[in-house]
Amino acid sequence: MIERLKNMRQKPGLVVIMVILLFTLFFSASNWFRQANLHTSQFDMGNMDQTMWHTVHGAVFQMTSPLYPFHQLRTAVHADYLLLIYAPFYWLWQDPRTMLILQVIFVATGAIPLYWLARKKVGAWTGVALVVAYLFYPTLDWAVTFDVHAVVLVVPLLLWAWWGATEKKWWIYYLAAGLALLGKEEVGFTVAAMGIYWGWRRGYRTMGILSITVGVGWTLLMLGWAIPSARNVAGHFALDYYSEYGSTFSEIAKNILVRPWDVARGMFNLDAILLYRSLFAPVVGLAIIGLPALLVALPEVAINLLSNNVNQHTIFFQYMSVIIPIVFISTIDGIARLRSWMVRHPTQFTPHRKKVLTWFAVLLGAFAIWVWSPIPGSRHTKDGLAPFVASPYKVDVQRVRKMLKADDKVVATNNIVPQFSQRDWIWAFPHDLDKADAIVVLEGGGFEPYPAEGIAYMVEKLRLDPEWKVEYQHDEFWYFRRTSQRRF
Repeated sequence: MIERLKNMRQKPGLVVIMVILLFTLFFSASNWFRQANLHTSQFDMGNMDQTMWHTVHGAVFQMTSPLYPFHQLRTAVHADYLLLIYAPFYWLWQDPRTMLILQVIFVATGAIPLYWLARKKVGAWTGVALVVAYLFYPTLDWAVTFDVHAVVLVVPLLLWAWWGATEKKWWIYYLAAGLALLGKEEVGFTVAAMGIYWGWRRGYRTMGILSITVGVGWTLLMLGWAIPSARNVAGHFALDYYSEYGSTFSEIAKNILVRPWDVARGMFNLDAILLYRSLFAPVVGLAIIGLPALLVALPEVAINLLSNNVNQHTIFFQYMSVIIPIVFISTIDGIARLRSWMVRHPTQFTPHRKKVLTWFAVLLGAFAIWVWSPIPGSRHTKDGLAPFVASPYKVDVQRVRKMLKADDKVVATNNIVPQFSQRDWIWAFPHDLDKADAIVVLEGGGFEPYPAEGIAYMVEKLRLDPEWKVEYQHDEFWYFRRTSQRRF
């Protein structure tokens, strides 16, 4: 592997390195200012930051329940133990931007195995084009800028795992696949699907059986034991997203198997078609030609599209992360298959026609990136540049942060929790106000699930309540402090 990295000093490899650096610099800067200018939120930057803060202060993988005044393991929400990879870096700098920047760097490393896979199968310069498509793939760019999620790190890990299997470097495959399992509880199904693919296509029976057994076993262990144990309640909070199919994991799984018509309806309705369009258009639909590798993504596609959570039907969050690497792996296979077909039909594909098709593919992919990606110059330029615009409440946050005591129990609106999350207790406004020492509210902020009129009503109620005093206020920013002894 060291020799392969040295070989990247050749011209195509240098271009890959330059594109990786461009991606890393822009999105690191974007995420830096995203946090500084109040564009992150409790769900999930605040929750992740507090989990890391607790971890480096001895309460490993713990956080305040977002809505209730008690501590819980992060596992009560998701089995995303991969977050702990950030802990050593948090020892050096305890700031949400530690994770925001490292997330960008880790994702960027996925371009390396992707390039190696493509160079071997479809050529170096096609590999360069795929690296550009990967790093500016809209689904990836939205995921890497929507706060921090361990599942986003699964993107490069699955690419490294696939390359390891391709080169029979089994220690890389097992290390990368094993780490990917820690990204989120359902990733085991995708690892199992990889095992099925490699066992069937290449005859790697030992690797296939191990991947299937460990992958499915891990996911069942997380869903059946780890998450319910951390919740002290049976099941998983997300089971409600699949209420059409049942109320327990086993019931949902059984009904999905015995009701294929309902599954087909969920996988090919309008929402699904629009999702497929935004997933496949940036790679010019070539991933579809890459079947059967694309089928490895089927478990994750089903998990998202059969959910009644509409956020799981779009590319604007982290939910498509596990699908991304499979799309690009399938795209490599699709290009190789298309070229093979062209070779077998030389009269239909003259050099001129091949050139026209190549430029058509490049332009279509570039257009799709322009339509969906949050980068400057795209249709989402406003989203791409918004983090760089200073918030008028940035100074207010800094002042209140200095005014708060280290052991204060704080309730804050979703849009500013990440500015105050490095403390023992913090939860979402307007829950359990009677148990807090301080309340920090920003009316009109982004990412706020509570209705604006409800926030305004509660602010006015607090302003008139003798138990609370307005310690600081600027326009729509409020800091209340309790005047009486708290009941907690």
